[in-house]
Amino acid sequence: MLKKLKPNIRKLVLVTIICLVGLGLFFTLRPGSLLPLPADIAKQINFKPVYPQCQNNFTLDTSSFKYQESEGVLTFSTSNPAAKLTITEQKTPANWLDNANNGLHPLTQFKSPLGLVSVTTFTSEKPLVIFGQTAVVNDHGTLMFARSTVDLNNDSWKAFFCAK
Repeated sequence: MLKKLKPNIRKLVLVTIICLVGLGLFFTLRPGSLLPLPADIAKQINFKPVYPQCQNNFTLDTSSFKYQESEGVLTFSTSNPAAKLTITEQKTPANWLDNANNGLHPLTQFKSPLGLVSVTTFTSEKPLVIFGQTAVVNDHGTLMFARSTVDLNNDSWKAFFCAK
């Protein structure tokens, strides 16, 4: 009976190790977690930067990374032939409420691998200026704003965020 247990224990140990490695990879390499940050910026930030990980015809400008340490904000850009997106990211504030949209009045919303995306427009009051479309998403503690130079249609926003 002891000889029969040993192979089962070996299988159990092997399956446990495979599961632990798989879980580690899942949490480390979840969609949007791979962003080629310069080493000096990577050392300074206190949140996990995100970026959609799919073939979406946007090209990341790796020379555009800037980090404002006093504000805790990472900024970079990406573009395609039709538009340039300026991305700002920060650690999600403790009082951020995804379900209430934080007073945002979204033009559209959709689910993506990064989470619920709300596309809205921001304005200033005096003088009234409309800043154009901005997509907002909270991904596991990272708050991302993607501001476009031109208004994008719903399909273009979904393509950028790898949504179906």
